[in-house]
Amino acid sequence: MVSSSSSVWPKKITVARKIVSLLSRSLYSDFPRAIREMVSNSYDADATVVRILVDTKLKELTVEDNGNGMSVEQFENYLRIAGQKYEGGMLSPKFQRERIGRFGIGFLASFPFCDSIEITSKKEGAESGFTAILPSKRFVQDVGAEEDVSSIPVDGYSEPSVGKADEHFTRIRVVGLNNLIEEYFRVKTGARQISIESQPGIARLKWNLCETLPLDFRDGNTELVRCLGRNPIGMEVWLNNERIYRNDPGGQVIESTETTYVKRGGLEFTYAVTTNWSIIHPVEARGLKIRMKQVGIGPRTYLDVEREVRTFSRLYWLTGEIHILAGLDDALSLTRDNFVWTAELEELKEFFHNVLLRAHGKVEKIAEVE
Repeated sequence: MVSSSSSVWPKKITVARKIVSLLSRSLYSDFPRAIREMVSNSYDADATVVRILVDTKLKELTVEDNGNGMSVEQFENYLRIAGQKYEGGMLSPKFQRERIGRFGIGFLASFPFCDSIEITSKKEGAESGFTAILPSKRFVQDVGAEEDVSSIPVDGYSEPSVGKADEHFTRIRVVGLNNLIEEYFRVKTGARQISIESQPGIARLKWNLCETLPLDFRDGNTELVRCLGRNPIGMEVWLNNERIYRNDPGGQVIESTETTYVKRGGLEFTYAVTTNWSIIHPVEARGLKIRMKQVGIGPRTYLDVEREVRTFSRLYWLTGEIHILAGLDDALSLTRDNFVWTAELEELKEFFHNVLLRAHGKVEKIAEVE
């Protein structure tokens, strides 16, 4: 009897050329960024719980979710169209979440950090699951060589005893964490005490994940939720058995959209600017966090206002968030860490030039009175 294509191992990985170029230049050298991509895929898969375990002694990272799971055919599709847009629509099948990621980038982002990646998954109702093993170290080493990366085998096998019929999950084990991880967790000498960089590695990792992952505010933070118009995420994320929440420097909302949202050209967004009436600590919490599709984009920013207005003596009293609801998709870089120039981006900068001027004026008056 001839086996179906889904049962034939090894598979082949065919990666979009732009992804290969990124990996070869090690632009995915930011460890939290790799975790962000995997958790984004969990969100897209309708997960309600994601557990992240980092074991530096065993040199392993595990990201496991209770999402929809994958069939072997879906996994093979991931390998084939990595870096391209979803063909099955932009909403997740169960909860109709607006999808965050791109096919395949989730585990590809981990390639520079490890020897291999083991993916085990099972769809709800399926009789069995599967495990696939990706030789990530070989892929990264050969990406700039003459060898065609599609010739590197992705081995795997069926998992007939994984889970019950109604269970569904995906577990990604990143095995053989390398010196890039050791470097990330090493204590940063010379870092300012008011910077998150002065903290131990696991604290830095937690901060960065709380800046970028799709997370709820602790205890709901009803004022910010009201101002930003954001529904609960609907997904718990745990780091080494501790539930993590979105970073919130706290303070009073002094500029916001409240229950409405702003339309400017092709842009739609909500925002909230807050202050605790003193300089913000740590330094990484200063400025406005831009989020698109629930995920944080790059470091916090004042959108270049500080370069244009030299009299912002208390600019570092201001923090907050901007939620992009529509627009800027074409301005977002492939790594989702910055934007390229577009007319919409300039429109956003112009708008927040005035917002930050008003907010700064308010804190300046209070400071003068005090």
